[in-house]
Amino acid sequence: MEAGDGTCKETVYYSKVIVMVEKKELLLCGYFDVTKAAIESLESDHMEDLLRLLDVREDLIKQMNLLDQDHGSVITNPTIKQLLGDIQHLDQLLVKRMQEKKKEIQSKLNSIQQGKQLKYQYSSRYHNMDGIFYDKRK
Repeated sequence: MEAGDGTCKETVYYSKVIVMVEKKELLLCGYFDVTKAAIESLESDHMEDLLRLLDVREDLIKQMNLLDQDHGSVITNPTIKQLLGDIQHLDQLLVKRMQEKKKEIQSKLNSIQQGKQLKYQYSSRYHNMDGIFYDKRK
């Protein structure tokens, strides 16, 4: 109960921490891969895939947050720090590409809207109706 139990409890605790660290590393690797796939989907205009991948990323973030909450603090080590740095770079790239795509789509929408306005301006506002006009002045 004394020396042996303390060592056993410490061993169990450290084993749990090691498992949590490994799980977080796996989640971060998955997040990294999904982010790369999201960038590729965005560049190839596969928007349905992009939305699905963004949902997967959100789920991975939730899992990592739960893992950190279960541990009581943010789980980190040199490998996790390196992964976070790489992910940060990819996230910035993804945001940049999404902003570019948004501008591109906005530009297309504006040109369509301008085309509609021009069509409306130059189209006849009065329709030629078949009929007879009676001039009542006389």
